[in-house]
Amino acid sequence: MIQKPESVFSKIMLLAAFSIAFLILYLLLSHNNRLATDDYFYLKNADQLGIWNGMLASYHSWVTRWMSILFLNCVFRSYHFFHSLLPFHLFTIIAFIFSCMNCIRAITKRFPGIKITFTSRLLYSVLFIASIFFFSFSNGESFFWIASATMYLWSIVFFIAGLSFIIQPATGWWTKIACGFCFLFIGGAGESVSINIFILLIAGLLFYFNKGNYSFGNFRKNDQTRMILIAIAALSCSLLISYFGEGRVLRQSALPETGLVNAFVITVKSFIKLILFYLPLKISWFLFFMVPWIYLGYQYSSDKKEPLEKVFGQLFRFVLVFLLLSFLTFIPISFLLGETGPFRTWILISFYLALCSIACGFYLGYKAAWNKKLLNGVFTISMLSSIALMVIFIMSQGSITSTYASAVDQRMKILQAWKEKSGTNTLELDELPPSGMLYSSEISNDSSHFSNQHLKEYLNLKFDIRKK
Repeated sequence: MIQKPESVFSKIMLLAAFSIAFLILYLLLSHNNRLATDDYFYLKNADQLGIWNGMLASYHSWVTRWMSILFLNCVFRSYHFFHSLLPFHLFTIIAFIFSCMNCIRAITKRFPGIKITFTSRLLYSVLFIASIFFFSFSNGESFFWIASATMYLWSIVFFIAGLSFIIQPATGWWTKIACGFCFLFIGGAGESVSINIFILLIAGLLFYFNKGNYSFGNFRKNDQTRMILIAIAALSCSLLISYFGEGRVLRQSALPETGLVNAFVITVKSFIKLILFYLPLKISWFLFFMVPWIYLGYQYSSDKKEPLEKVFGQLFRFVLVFLLLSFLTFIPISFLLGETGPFRTWILISFYLALCSIACGFYLGYKAAWNKKLLNGVFTISMLSSIALMVIFIMSQGSITSTYASAVDQRMKILQAWKEKSGTNTLELDELPPSGMLYSSEISNDSSHFSNQHLKEYLNLKFDIRKK
């Protein structure tokens, strides 16, 4: 019999302290974040051509991710008003938290015996976002590089929001429009993410078709299947718009041709690299983030416990699902890019790893027999350790990123001061200090490098620039 969750003040305080510490770290990094590389290209387009025409210029020249470029252009137009990237990051984290809370509420509505308070939904949503953050293989690329975040990170935000509409569909027409918009954005944001989400939606359709005993009548009556069909239609339309863009052809021509066999070989190599070199670095974080979910599962646990071998068998299956999804994630990346792909394209793997920690933790707490005193001790030690790590990151990253931000600002002042001078063919600039968890705005020592050229063209410099 499902028990009602206990209101344990100390546990809530520990979760709240961790959430506050993580948000302070996130906002500190956001405050010290600066534009980098491609940002200057899109910023110039948005300034000169406007939001819509700036998107069309990208669509016909290099990048056909039309929905994310529209969003990116809006961000850059507002950047001139605030003169800071902090409002964008603040908006991002609020939207992320809201989407997670709404998804948790949709899930719990399907289980009448489980009631999660607003405070718990808020704190566990922040915990989930923090897990994605620390499971990321490059925090800078995934969270703080603006051109990347609007494409990849926001695809995850809209995916979570769209899932909440599918899990708990409402009869109102606005929910169908909202669901369609979520997946319309995903389809026009990043091909590597959207193709994988398309596969997941198809798998969802097959699941409900099987659940309905392969009856089309039952299939059509199911609310979830109708919402999934709306999601597939919106995602497909958006993907087709991106596919037929002239910019896709130009971009693909600059990339190596990759057949199915070569793509599969690259996928296998990428997957092995993930298993051997990158996942082991996430084990400690996985354990830290799993413990609070164990405690949540324990709060709702029933009297029907399972033997440990059966519990661990289920946990093993969760891990296998994660590995399968991670392998599938690499397939479109390998085929489209002809290589493993940059870390920003791995964001779905970070998302899946966060879900795996939730599934393993909650199931372990729900089905395993726990000594309450032992579990309380483990929870306290884990959360205190996590809070201590957040404090260390706040102190270290605050110093590193503030020094980096000051150096970037000083570089921009130097470039503006030299702008009106003549007779300078190439200006050599001092190397920027480390950017910490941020994505560096550093340029190359090759003046013809695209990062140098984007900055030069944005500032309308008459001379070349390069790093010493």
